[in-house]
Amino acid sequence: MKVLQTQRVPFGSRLNIVLRAKKMQKKDLAKMVGVSDSNVSKYLYEKTYPSLPALVQIAKTLNVSTDYLLGITSGKIEESVPKEQNDEEI
Repeated sequence: MKVLQTQRVPFGSRLNIVLRAKKMQKKDLAKMVGVSDSNVSKYLYEKTYPSLPALVQIAKTLNVSTDYLLGITSGKIEESVPKEQNDEEI
């Protein structure tokens, strides 16, 4: 079985790519996610990584998947993140 190898793009670089594509500043992301500006800077420079709840909120806010941000998928920025289903629909 042949395994495809993808080039690893670090979390901070991917986050920066998405922020630029969305023309969003780190302070805007911080406010929308509920973290400090300095935390977003630390994410961008990979001094620390967001908690799981913060990561999910970042992905939702930027309309990308957590897999993309984490480097699990190497595709382009996704057009949308699947909407959560209402409990009534389940």
